[in-house]
Amino acid sequence: MHPHINILLPDQTLSSLEMRHNFLINKIGYYCKPQNHVMERTDISEAVFMLCLDGCGSVDYKGGKYEIQRGDTVFLEPHTPHRYEANEENPWTIFWVHFSGNGIAG
Repeated sequence: MHPHINILLPDQTLSSLEMRHNFLINKIGYYCKPQNHVMERTDISEAVFMLCLDGCGSVDYKGGKYEIQRGDTVFLEPHTPHRYEANEENPWTIFWVHFSGNGIAG
């Protein structure tokens, strides 16, 4: 199994989501127990959804620090600073999606 997978959706699927639901999926991916996985953003035009499939990590968001473990989901609003990272001893495996459009708050 590849530790990192990026998934590209056909343009027709993306256009259908945007027209029917007023949002667009920009990126989809999967990280399997990545070492030293840290992401910090001060501004991003997309919302980010993450599902933790295994392991653990943490998310700094809106002044709080949240410990994430298997089965937890995370939704980060666009234009909102955030930081997340995999645990060093038991790094997470996450499925992630980036969204944008008028149907997304933020």
